[in-house]
Amino acid sequence: LWNLQYTQDFFGDNMEFFHNHNINYQFYGENNLIFKSNTGFRFDIINDVYTNISLRYDYETEPALGAENEDTTFVFGVGAKF
Repeated sequence: LWNLQYTQDFFGDNMEFFHNHNINYQFYGENNLIFKSNTGFRFDIINDVYTNISLRYDYETEPALGAENEDTTFVFGVGAKF
């Protein structure tokens, strides 16, 4: 298992770049490698409310029957910090 979480603040905490990914290699059965990543930007709107834009990418060497090896998703979101 490999896990990386990186963040970098810009403009005095008003904008944040983030990149998270993990790699999991399963030695049993099919010797399956699973890679998941999420990269994007988070922008403060007002107080503890923020919006984010990110690109999620997943890859699996031996996916479930009928599934694709790769999955890419572009995400827009709104959230709050508590």
